[in-house]
Order: sequence, then C-alpha cells, then structure tokens
Amino acid sequence: MKKKFDFSAEIESAEARANREYKERYEEENKLLKVNTEELQKLNDNIHEMRTGLDKLANEVHHYEYKIASKTLKQVEDLGNGLISKLSNELDVQYSKFERRMKEHKEEDRIRVPTRIFYILVISLVSLFCFFICTVAANIHLLNSGLLWKIFGWSIGMVSIGIGGVIIVPKLSKQQYP
Repeated sequence: MKKKFDFSAEIESAEARANREYKERYEEENKLLKVNTEELQKLNDNIHEMRTGLDKLANEVHHYEYKIASKTLKQVEDLGNGLISKLSNELDVQYSKFERRMKEHKEEDRIRVPTRIFYILVISLVSLFCFFICTVAANIHLLNSGLLWKIFGWSIGMVSIGIGGVIIVPKLSKQQYP
C-alpha cells in the first residue's frame, strides 16, 4: 500500500510566503515611487522658480544694457567726430596743395608727363605701327605663314629693348628724370 502524501499545506504556506514577499516588494516600490514623485515635484518647482528668476534677471540685464550702450555710444560718437575732424582737416590741406599745383600748371598751359613714360609710349606706338604694317604685308602675300609669327617676335623684341633702354640708360648715366 502506497501512502499518499498531502503537500497542499506546504504549497499553501509557500504561496502565502511568496505572495507576502511580492506584496512587501510591491509596497516598497510604491513607497520609493511616491518618494521619487515628491522629489520630482520639488525639482520641477525649483526649475520653475529658477526659470522665473532667470527671466527677471534677463529683463534687468537688458535694461542695464541700454544704459551701458548709451555711454559707449557717446564715447564712440566723440571718437568718431574727432577722427572725422582730423580727416577733414587733412583733406583740406591736401586739397589746397592740389589746388595750388593746378593753378601753377594752368598758367603753364600743359600737362606734365614723366619723360620715361613718354618714351615708353612712343616706343610702344612705333612698334605697334610696325607690327600693323608688317601684318598687312604678310596677309597680302602669304596668309597664316611663319613670316607673320617672325614679325610678331621681332616687334615684341623691339618693344622690350626700347623699354629696357629707357629704364636702364638713365640708371647707367646716373641722370634722374622728373
């Protein structure tokens, strides 16, 4: 004969113990959640107070900013007026010098051009005229020939030698042109 064991009492006590542990953990978690929600509410209130205080502070700083800006603006205006008056005086001096020189040159009835510039212009014009004549001659006889490029090279060479001479000769002779 086999004996039947009744484990229902042990099972019920184990279930009761598990339920009790679960309820204790659940109650403990609820307590912690309540504490956390209270802390979050306090933090939210603190953040709201800080935000309100920051807005008030920003408005006050904005108010003071205008006062600082007006003082700085006055200083900048004074500095600007001083610089403008100095610049105006300097321009008046330069203009009077220019006016005096123009009156002197007006009596001479001519425009002064430095000698070097004049010689460079003459050499350039002569060489361009030579190139034009040679190009016309080359186009009459042989269109697109090597002669055209040869003439162009000689013209460039003449210009280079002429301009170099105008620059170097006065340096060699130690004579200064105005």
